[in-house]
Amino acid sequence: MYCVDLNHGIYSKMSPYSVPSGFLALVVLMICIPNNFPDHSHESMERKTGLKLLSTKSLERVDFLGATLLLGTIILLVTGFEEAGTNRPWRSSVVISLLTISGLLGIAFFLWERKETKADGIREPIFPWNLVLSRIWMGTVLYVPNVI
Repeated sequence: MYCVDLNHGIYSKMSPYSVPSGFLALVVLMICIPNNFPDHSHESMERKTGLKLLSTKSLERVDFLGATLLLGTIILLVTGFEEAGTNRPWRSSVVISLLTISGLLGIAFFLWERKETKADGIREPIFPWNLVLSRIWMGTVLYVPNVI
């Protein structure tokens, strides 16, 4: 397998063992790590390995729409910033549309996560709205970028 360095056009060899070894590590982790791994205070919980976690009951808890909206937001935002200034001017229609759609997807993501948090359903939101309401958490998020 080869990896392309788009900045210099240089091909470099990639280890052919990296993908299979990563997949093997993922399978071993799914089989070996119990469901209550970080929280051992519930001793009565049944030990659920990764194979049991892939059941339909467990997959109902996953917020697939929230994950898709977040992924789309990040991909379009990064692509817009990568294209701007290097391949295209900042005022080009491609850059503006990428950043605009990214912003709309970001707004849709936050609205969806707020709806999922308020619904008290079976699905677990990726970004619980309680974090926005926590002054300590928001203060940390808003303060840290100013320090860097």
